[in-house]
Amino acid sequence: MGGGAYAEAKFRESLSLGKLGRIYKAREEELDMDLSDEYIVRNEKYALVVFDSRDVDKSLFLRGIAMNDRFGFELVDCPADEPVDDEWREQTAYRISRASAVIVAVTENANGNAAIDWAVERSLESKKPVLGARLPYDADHEPPRSVSENGCPVALWNTRKAEAAIAGHGS
Repeated sequence: MGGGAYAEAKFRESLSLGKLGRIYKAREEELDMDLSDEYIVRNEKYALVVFDSRDVDKSLFLRGIAMNDRFGFELVDCPADEPVDDEWREQTAYRISRASAVIVAVTENANGNAAIDWAVERSLESKKPVLGARLPYDADHEPPRSVSENGCPVALWNTRKAEAAIAGHGS
């Protein structure tokens, strides 16, 4: 096994989905976090992670990486199911209005998801930064139409660069 393949295997082993899920769950319990709308009202510094609900494992992976790197924002999930109903739109619009930024998980099922496109359009109307996040070892998917057409940055997830992009938005 070459050096690059060995490093990739060790990285995958150290940041396995199961391990990240356990770390995240422990962190939730430690902080007694409630990711409901009440939590969102109390917390001033969070980023909304919009993802296709079929890719919840990728969202968990992103959260684990961000938490492991001590990302300066809490990540709040926003699964985008289709078809979209008025209740989802209302709740998502509220969460967008309170968020510091919106991160779109660029995954296998994200492109073509009308709910994700709606959330991105609403975020841009609200003047929120929108970042497309590709995940390590799952980075070859096309971003959603709304991300591409509006020129939102899309890159392999890098915690420090994401923080800088959010902080620099509106400067």
